[in-house]
Amino acid sequence: MQYLIILNQDGSKHTALTPALHGDTIEELYEVAKREYPDKQYLEGDSLINNALGEERARWDGEKVVVDPLTPEQIEAARVAALNNERASYESELHQRLKVAELQGDAELIESIREEYAAMNEAYVEALKGGEE
Repeated sequence: MQYLIILNQDGSKHTALTPALHGDTIEELYEVAKREYPDKQYLEGDSLINNALGEERARWDGEKVVVDPLTPEQIEAARVAALNNERASYESELHQRLKVAELQGDAELIESIREEYAAMNEAYVEALKGGEE
């Protein structure tokens, strides 16, 4: 299927127009684009190009779709987010185990879970520091 892809000034995808939905021919799509998106760039492309431009950080460089690399800040944010998700999952598991141990009145297990929780927090802090080197 052919698309008329509407691009922002930086080459990133703004939207796309499709025949049968926005017009019957590519010429009609251009008319809609010029009316609705006069300050944008236009690119005729197939579903592969349209889908590729839908990816985050993708843009048209005038010849092909390129994906901008992640910045160091984005890489660090992703690393921290992954650590936070891992910690939240493990913390939830420990809370569940602690509730059961408390209901059972198992003081030894409760203490063991608290120690495991403290160790998890220490490991988390060390893992966070790992990205600062």
